[in-house]
Amino acid sequence: MALSDVDRAIVRAAAGTYRDAGAELEALTWASGQSLTRTWQRLNQLISDPEAWEAEPAALLELRRRRDRGSRFTSGG
Repeated sequence: MALSDVDRAIVRAAAGTYRDAGAELEALTWASGQSLTRTWQRLNQLISDPEAWEAEPAALLELRRRRDRGSRFTSGG
């Protein structure tokens, strides 16, 4: 099963660089079309999904690093 367009958009939006956390949250909500809580849940699932890693390895590596650092995925660290 390939990565859906919505899942790919979530990963790319979360891995992006933003001027502030509000812009990141807005991009994630827009990309998913779902609540922010549901989007974070899906993003965590994608970080653990081998098929997602095949589609977006660089973005998911960065997101996993951010998650493991405890930085809540924000680009500011």
